[in-house]
Amino acid sequence: MAQTRTRQARHYLMRTFMAGAAAVTLLSGALHTGAAAEENAKINEIAFDVSSPIFPSTINVTSSDDKKWDTIEPGSVVFSAHMKVDTAGSGYVEQVGVFLGQCENLQCSNGYPLLFHDAPHTRDYDKEQSISFHTSKIPVSGPGIAIVPYGDQILSLCNTQLQPDGATKEHSFNKGMTVSFSVNTRKSVLPPPPSEVQNPDLEPHYNGGEVTRQAAFHAKVVCKARPKAEERPPEPLATRAIDLFLSTYVNVTSQPNPATVCKKARLLVRLDTSRAGPVKFKLWTKVGDAPMASKFIEAWASHDGAGKFKAEYDEWVEVTKTTSVQAMAEDKTNAIGQSTGWKDIVLHCTSVGGGGLADAPRPNTDRSSRKPLKPNAQVTPPARLTAQTGNTPPTISCIGGVNTGTVCFCGPRTVKVQTGPNAFRCVMGDYTTVQPQGPFMGSGAGRPGFFVRPAPQQGPGFMRPMHRESSMPRPFMR
Repeated sequence: MAQTRTRQARHYLMRTFMAGAAAVTLLSGALHTGAAAEENAKINEIAFDVSSPIFPSTINVTSSDDKKWDTIEPGSVVFSAHMKVDTAGSGYVEQVGVFLGQCENLQCSNGYPLLFHDAPHTRDYDKEQSISFHTSKIPVSGPGIAIVPYGDQILSLCNTQLQPDGATKEHSFNKGMTVSFSVNTRKSVLPPPPSEVQNPDLEPHYNGGEVTRQAAFHAKVVCKARPKAEERPPEPLATRAIDLFLSTYVNVTSQPNPATVCKKARLLVRLDTSRAGPVKFKLWTKVGDAPMASKFIEAWASHDGAGKFKAEYDEWVEVTKTTSVQAMAEDKTNAIGQSTGWKDIVLHCTSVGGGGLADAPRPNTDRSSRKPLKPNAQVTPPARLTAQTGNTPPTISCIGGVNTGTVCFCGPRTVKVQTGPNAFRCVMGDYTTVQPQGPFMGSGAGRPGFFVRPAPQQGPGFMRPMHRESSMPRPFMR
């Protein structure tokens, strides 16, 4: 009886021990399995809403060839997003992301631009976020077709309003765009591990999660126009050079009174400019002893046909007696003007009858009159004639011809005239011997003295000037 009870006690203790060992083994296995193998959490609720600002973002589109709209300009697009995730049990939110375009789960990593990323590692997630992205993330088809169609759609809608001369009329419209909120969750009986620190300078890498929701916002698109030929702004008008000239002319005079004739001076101001347009300058003048005077003058610069632009202003200056005239011009077109410096000229006056200057003689500085040519000098006879006569000094005088000592030779178109017993003169034109009305010019062999009257507009020993004055004014530049 006692042995039987002992065997029953041993059996009970063995069963109790085996049960406890099995329980410990099962608990250990359960804990090990939960730590080693994670799985997606169960989600009680997920919400995603977006909205556009009161003043929607503007996407500007331009034309590179004036024929069609083909370029989205750099800029930013902004919208607001509300993201909410409620996990069940031991679940937590590992990562979330917002992609441009309509995508699902891991498909979002296939060419859909990532606009926002976060790795909260929290049981639940609830966040309001203003999301901004660059317009370069709106793809446009090139060699390949863009997965997100919004860039191609924007250009296509702009080009629906093309004009006959191209993209020359501006217009605008609102463009809706879809964004996708993709969530990645995990399970853990332990507290969620902390998220890894992200480098803010690097683009986050996220392929999408196991649950995705979509929402849409809109932006304003402006299809900007520009002229067919975009003109450069005009070059600022500037005076490059300014000059002043005082000139007299042979046949331009004034007659202040019946007995006096005076030279007139042409005062000319010339401005070289950068382009056509209005210019202005200040003209200073001083005539003789009169007070200095000044005035503002406006002129118009135009193309001179030689690739330059010029403006000119002129006026005539008159005097009543021989007077010095001074003038200077100052440019007032440029902020810092140029000056010509003072220029001067002397205007001479003479009596109408040719009796000399109307007042005290002064040097002829305007070069309007020409000095007569000098009389023909006495010519040295040729060597062969000198040889015939030896060193015998001439016994006659010969003015304007060749003197051999005994003979006076005159050149062509001249006439030899005897003006004394042994005096001869070679003169031009026809001359007539007349009786003297004054003292004798010489005597010989009892003959009375005589003199020669020259032909009109000529004089003995003078040649007619070979030049001819033009009837048109010609300036003598100082």
